[in-house]
Amino acid sequence: MIKHLGVPEGLIVLGLATAWLFFLLATMFWLWMLVDCWRWWQREPQKASRWLVAVALTHLAGAAWYFHQHVRPQGTRAQGLDAKS
Repeated sequence: MIKHLGVPEGLIVLGLATAWLFFLLATMFWLWMLVDCWRWWQREPQKASRWLVAVALTHLAGAAWYFHQHVRPQGTRAQGLDAKS
C-alpha cells in the first residue's frame, strides 16, 4: 500500500471525493454548454461553428468562456452589494 506521508486516510478519501464531485459538475456544465452551442449552431451555423469546436475541444475552459461571452446576456450581471437602487 502507498504510504500517506502522515495524512489521515479519511482526509485522502474526502479529497478524492471532492475531486470527483468537481469533475462531475464540470462535465455536466460542459455538456450543458455544448448542447446550448449545438442548438445555436442549428439556427446560425456561420456564427456558432467556431464556438462549437472550441467548447468541444477545451472542456471546462471553453465552456466557461462560451458561457460568459454568449449565454449570459450582456448588461444583466448579478446584483451585488454595489448595486444602486
